[in-house]
Amino acid sequence: MTINRILEVMNYTFRMLVVKVNDELVKKENYDKFIVPKNADVKIIHLISGG
Repeated sequence: MTINRILEVMNYTFRMLVVKVNDELVKKENYDKFIVPKNADVKIIHLISGG
């Protein structure tokens, strides 16, 4: 499964996300190519800005 597919399944649509797979940062331009290994530790962090 790719990062984009995971985001789709989880219904994450916010543009400002940081994704790490097994503590490795995945760049946004690679979300459609990066295949997540079985049993990987996937962290999706939603960035929030404001004052």
